[in-house]
Amino acid sequence: MKKKALGKGLGALIPDSEPFSEGGESLYVEVPAEAVKPNRFQPRNLFHEEEIQSLADSIKENGLLQPVTVRRSGKDSYEIISGERRFRAMLRLGYKKIPVIIRDITNESQMLVMALIENLQREDLNPIEEALGYQRLIEENGLTQQDVARVVSKSRVYVTNTLRLLKLEPEIIKAIEDDKISAGHGRALLSFENSSIRLKLLKAVTEEGLSVRELEKMAASKKEVSRRPKSSSPAQKDPGIEFLEHRLQEYFGTRVSITHTPSGGSLSIKYYSEEDLTRILDLLNIEVNE
Repeated sequence: MKKKALGKGLGALIPDSEPFSEGGESLYVEVPAEAVKPNRFQPRNLFHEEEIQSLADSIKENGLLQPVTVRRSGKDSYEIISGERRFRAMLRLGYKKIPVIIRDITNESQMLVMALIENLQREDLNPIEEALGYQRLIEENGLTQQDVARVVSKSRVYVTNTLRLLKLEPEIIKAIEDDKISAGHGRALLSFENSSIRLKLLKAVTEEGLSVRELEKMAASKKEVSRRPKSSSPAQKDPGIEFLEHRLQEYFGTRVSITHTPSGGSLSIKYYSEEDLTRILDLLNIEVNE
């Protein structure tokens, strides 16, 4: 499949401009609070009140450690690039003027990239917000998943696995957003093709504490049964080989088959998804460079 053209090039999306300055030095200024507006490209959707209050308490006690980064959006008006939580906390404290760094950013794609990168570095995004940010970079800028991985300094497999979470049912997506289940649970649930089964398993995870590994084993077992060829008289294997297969299946959490002859043989480890392969490689301590 032919890749989409990048237009101005990937480099155009990676912010490298300097803060607004005079005499070669960065300029930190204070602007009226009412002149500052939120970032339209903010990837974070959830701002928990307790987090904002905690940050406000910290600013009140220790002062503001880092100004809000903005760009000019009009005459005497500014749009936040990064630091919206700090801005909200300062408003809660009654700040009339906001300390800011003004950056010369006119490319709206750069706004999304900068906000996404800062939130990722601070681990401020839940996995769904992260996936939606990646999706916007792809859809609005014609990037490939590999391009996105380079922009946000993640592996392509990581970006792919994160984007796949958006294929889940709304109920499961909401559970991930609310931190009731992990992204790992979500990826494991994707191994089940039936939507109703995924929703039943969601209940098992939230009510019974079903682990990611348990879900992966269930998915592997279900797929192996459905793919196993019917045979009226299967060939008998050496009991020692069967025992070894059983031990390896327990370790890898998937189907393992050993073909043994006096002169040699083969070992086959089944996997059913990219996540499954990554998990098996991790167990084998094999790193794959992207």
